Amino acid sequence: MLGNIVLAYLLLGLTLCSRAAGNASQDKVVQGTVTEAGSNEPLAGASVHVKGTTSGTTTDYAGRYLLTVPSEDAILVFSYTGKKTEERSVKGLSSIHIVMENEDNLLSEVYVGYMMQRKADVTGSIAMATAADIAKNPSANAMKSLQGKLAGVHITTNGATPLKG
Repeated sequence: MLGNIVLAYLLLGLTLCSRAAGNASQDKVVQGTVTEAGSNEPLAGASVHVKGTTSGTTTDYAGRYLLTVPSEDAILVFSYTGKKTEERSVKGLSSIHIVMENEDNLLSEVYVGYMMQRKADVTGSIAMATAADIAKNPSANAMKSLQGKLAGVHITTNGATPLKG
């Protein structure tokens, strides 16, 4: 009786191991680079994930990524703030290089500060400084160029003493 139980556990263990090995053989490694259109500069921190899953990664400082996908039928989704989202099938490919285009409409919808939020969802007042505002007060320090341009904004030095605008 004890021998039959041990034999049953051994067979169950072998079955589970063979299934795990079979599933592992379906996994596929895909690598590549993500660059910016026009400048061909690498996009560090671009998101690369398998569509419909939580499996993903981000690109390194050189725009490179390496990702294990579950099957040949997987679709990779590439995204980056201010860029058009791209989708590519991995079928028959082990290397996918993406050039991301600017998303003109998206840039006007993002407010960048301590967080990112759609412009339409921001409550309160928003003050904006443009490149022309900075150009009117040139300085080696961009923050000093903003002094006195935005109401309620106090620019401080490392000593935390507000600069006079």
